[in-house]
Amino acid sequence: MLEVFVAYAAGNEYHSEIIRKASEAASTADRKILPWAQKDTSGFPIAESVEGWISRSDAFVAEISSVNGNVTYELGFAIGLAKPVRLIRSEHVNFQSVRDVALLDTLGHDSYGLESTLIKIFRKRDENARWPDIPKNKDQPIFILQPPKPTNYSLRLTSAVKKTARRLYLWRG
Repeated sequence: MLEVFVAYAAGNEYHSEIIRKASEAASTADRKILPWAQKDTSGFPIAESVEGWISRSDAFVAEISSVNGNVTYELGFAIGLAKPVRLIRSEHVNFQSVRDVALLDTLGHDSYGLESTLIKIFRKRDENARWPDIPKNKDQPIFILQPPKPTNYSLRLTSAVKKTARRLYLWRG
């Protein structure tokens, strides 16, 4: 069975309910749409759980109606794993805050207003173009901007870059 993982910001009960209902209605015996809130995180670090769910999924959907650091991270993680990605956004939310960040508004997305529209979007095949394979330039320097107080996420990101790049790592404070 194919699994499609859906990431969205917590806190908006209206959109959460639309996504939950549309996921349930669009799921079939061959293809399950799984919103993150329906996964069990009890006793596990949420970041590791989400990364595992994305890794095991066959496709990824991100709800980008508002700027959300978790959803943006998860989208980048899915792209890094070369998962088919679909972006969705609610027509009921002013998209200006996302445009102001100038990151997610440069990617194509599907708009939804009602649950019925979202069901149609969720039923689309996961055949959108994959990100191209670009050869690694081992001579290109890598710059990582750290927050003033390192967080668990920033430290994990730095560690992942160091392991993936397999290059001499120089830190300047």
